[in-house]
Amino acid sequence: MKPQIFMFVSAVLALAAIGLDAQVTSGQQPDRTITQAASSGMPTTDPDKMIAFDWIDAHSEAVNKLSLDIWDAAELSFREFKSSRALISFLESNGFSVEKGIGGMTTAFVASYGSGKPVIVLFGEYDALAGMSQKAQPIRESLLAGAPGHACGHNLIGASTAAAAASVAKIMHQRNIKGTLRFYGTPAEETGSGKDYMLGAGAFKDVDILLGWHPNDRTRVTFEYSKAVAEMHFKFTGVAAHASIAPYLGRSALHGVELMDSGVNFMREQLNEDARIHYVITKGGGSPNVIPPEAESWYFIRANKNKDVLDIFEWVSEIAKGAAMMTRTQVEINVDSDNHEVLPNRPLAETVDRNLHSVGAPKFNYGENTEARKMQEGMKGNFKFPFAPNIPVCSGPSQALSIHRCAPDSCLVRPVQAGGEFRLIPIGLLFPQSSSLAPRFRIPYSRRACDCA
Repeated sequence: MKPQIFMFVSAVLALAAIGLDAQVTSGQQPDRTITQAASSGMPTTDPDKMIAFDWIDAHSEAVNKLSLDIWDAAELSFREFKSSRALISFLESNGFSVEKGIGGMTTAFVASYGSGKPVIVLFGEYDALAGMSQKAQPIRESLLAGAPGHACGHNLIGASTAAAAASVAKIMHQRNIKGTLRFYGTPAEETGSGKDYMLGAGAFKDVDILLGWHPNDRTRVTFEYSKAVAEMHFKFTGVAAHASIAPYLGRSALHGVELMDSGVNFMREQLNEDARIHYVITKGGGSPNVIPPEAESWYFIRANKNKDVLDIFEWVSEIAKGAAMMTRTQVEINVDSDNHEVLPNRPLAETVDRNLHSVGAPKFNYGENTEARKMQEGMKGNFKFPFAPNIPVCSGPSQALSIHRCAPDSCLVRPVQAGGEFRLIPIGLLFPQSSSLAPRFRIPYSRRACDCA
């Protein structure tokens, strides 16, 4: 990924943080008048924002290297040792003090600059996905078969958000701006939900504003709910026996898993349209000629509202218990995480959107567009739109934002470029209340993994 992409995202996040600081501190809207085009390609706004632009331009190579370091490390959830160290080193070198081991997680950290109110947090993610090893090229080819890889853009998120935080810290220093700026290093986004444990440790108690972003196929600001999601494991225990000599002495834990999965699949017809259930069998036995004494499945349950996730979870649990009865096995249900839906926040969305338009959409050259087209080859989808920014400006909410529960009063976002790269996510309240499944939580053993890398 080219350095200018990081500069684009970092600039938008930095400007949003500057504007939000002014609003929270004084209640006034900061001046956002664009006066001329800067030599760097960024628009000239007020002097504070120009400090951020200049810093980002000057450190583009360092930010790009940070992203590539995270890409090369490609570490799984709770084991992001090299990635977290790289981010910590970058932030410490730019004046941040760092507290490590947040929530008992080796790879979670809080980097802070300044003091007092308001407390504005930019959060970064940096874990990779299992089995997604990929060479740095537009064609799918594993660097190491079966190894982890970044297929969700977390290397981009961590690096560009850290750059945004560093540029805002520079402004705070030069202008003697009061307030606390933090970068939250949040591990285990893909599985395990590291933010849950940071929440439990009180990391979000004094936070006024939380900002983040995620790669997407459109350059836009979102004002929408996310789906609530819960993650759990169903562990079946039976009795081992020789599958040929004495199968009648055994009780197959694998049969319990299979019957449960079958029951859940029959259940799908009665689910609401917004519900999602997905699973994998993580343990199914060691050899075909041994009745499996242990088997396990790993489930994700999603829905627009957390209350619906809880209802589905209870139903799935009943199916699991029924499968255990049918096979005369035992089932243990362990809830790993339970995340509520993200609540949209209009003031944050409007502020980020104004700054997104101030910075403008990223510009890609012919070579970059060619690589993007190569990535689309073989993919399912409608890719007929050109990369040129010729999408008409929207005139109403139907063309602006995907909204599940309420529509904006007017168009907040205008899709500038169909081939764009980013979705910026203003988050007002990440976890609106404590988890209803908390009593059944278990702490993944890997959360406290030792840093032996």
